[in-house]
Amino acid sequence: MASQWARLAEPPLAVACFYNRVDEVKRLLAGGADVLERIPRNSTPRVPPINRRHFSPFAGGLAIHVCCYFAHFECLHSLLATGIRGQVDAGFEGMDGIGSTEEDTDVTPLLLLCLRANYQNQFDEYAQGRSPAKAHLANAECVKLLLCQGASLEPVLAHEHVEYGHNGQTLGLPGDDALSIAARARFGLLLVKYLEAHRDLRYSPKTHANFPRPARYAAAELLRLGYQIGVLAPVWAEHVLPFLVLRTSRGAFLTLPPEVLFIDVLPDDQVEALLGGAHAEHATRELQHRSAFNALSESDVKAATALAIRDDAALRAAAIEGSLTLRRMLAVVAKRLHLGAGGYARLKETYSQCMKIEKRKAVRELYQEPESLRESIRRLL
Repeated sequence: MASQWARLAEPPLAVACFYNRVDEVKRLLAGGADVLERIPRNSTPRVPPINRRHFSPFAGGLAIHVCCYFAHFECLHSLLATGIRGQVDAGFEGMDGIGSTEEDTDVTPLLLLCLRANYQNQFDEYAQGRSPAKAHLANAECVKLLLCQGASLEPVLAHEHVEYGHNGQTLGLPGDDALSIAARARFGLLLVKYLEAHRDLRYSPKTHANFPRPARYAAAELLRLGYQIGVLAPVWAEHVLPFLVLRTSRGAFLTLPPEVLFIDVLPDDQVEALLGGAHAEHATRELQHRSAFNALSESDVKAATALAIRDDAALRAAAIEGSLTLRRMLAVVAKRLHLGAGGYARLKETYSQCMKIEKRKAVRELYQEPESLRESIRRLL
């Protein structure tokens, strides 16, 4: 589906999402980039050889559609962190691609991810180095993230979508919703599980925590309304709210300004400029995190990595079974060292190699300790 010709020239946010440049996406968002800016039809510098139309296959789409097309999880997470709801269920304004010969205005980010589960994107293998298994796991994580943001399950396809290539496999039929597409997909089992779980959600005080965040805020507002009109809270919560709160309900909640949300990618001078404003606390904390990172040495990181693997039961078990990834280690070590949101990226850029070496040493030591090995195996079983 993705080939080397499909290169975007504008807008900058969509281009950064295309190349999976997470830090650049955050910098653009911190600088005020509009997540609802549409991709123009002249955004592809070359004419695609498999399509006679002289415009991008992403034409009319948003940056979030580019993220979902390639299952770029971290970029998608950054876009959704802005709290701008209009992008979650946005359709294309005349998309040409994803196997349809007609312009599509119906493809939402969730439908796009489910269509993607039917094929192995060449961009994963050649440009990102992702194996098919990793690519489809990334796809599933993106679906899960969208569902947790309250993406609607109701949109359906208007046209038939067929895979480009020699086999011409059907990806989706007119009238298919996300669940129908996922059920037909070759790699849709995990997606079906997520989609069915959200489809079957019914509100109650017990299921409140399972609802998307916007819906939980809506439930809180309605509960406050019941209190104001004099209805007993238990009665209102048990017998009225289930009819008023859906997983797509939208409550009003405050979000931080982009420059605070993505403060970890701002240069020091811009962070220091925030010290005199309303967000001085966030700026002070970020500068403390950066100071802590600058004070680190390679031996500190090695020691923290070894202790994290030994002390964290999940990391220890993953190390023994061979599934421990650098990404997982980075998250735990950054938290142990109190490096903040930007600590993950800074550790990865500076100390990833020594962390990999320390992981191998820790695994060898674990195998030399029979009791520790038995404990980890028992946890796995």
